Amino acid sequence: MSGGRRTSAALEALEALVWSVPLAGCWLGSVPSWSPEEGLAGAVAALVGGWCAVLARRAYGAVWRVDRQWLRWLRPLPAALLADLARVPRPPSGGRRRTLRLPEGEPSEVGVTRQGLAGLLLSVTPGSYPVDMPDEPPALVLHVLGPPSRLEREVSR
Repeated sequence: MSGGRRTSAALEALEALVWSVPLAGCWLGSVPSWSPEEGLAGAVAALVGGWCAVLARRAYGAVWRVDRQWLRWLRPLPAALLADLARVPRPPSGGRRRTLRLPEGEPSEVGVTRQGLAGLLLSVTPGSYPVDMPDEPPALVLHVLGPPSRLEREVSR
């Protein structure tokens, strides 16, 4: 095995692990009572799901190009999460759709990564989730329960 292929395999294993962590969190957050068996089943399912995500990305030919500045999106996440948790028990009129435009002119692999990560992050809060991801212009169509959040504004900058 050549050095380049070994590095690629190591990066794919790391990518699968990165995908597995939130999958395991979703699994464990959905079980009513935790046991070692549930933990093991969740870990195995998360690892399989993480590896499937890597295989799907590879089959699609996608390349991740993450901009470090996107880490700023995490700052407003706790406040958005708390605000949405307070809003969910009494949603105003069932919600509506809103289009969130994303920056144009980025290389395609950067734009696709931004769109995917932004959709993932915005779906973490219960007050919004993406229903469509149009390519032209780059945007996210969201189902939302309230006004635009600071998190939405951060993601669209």
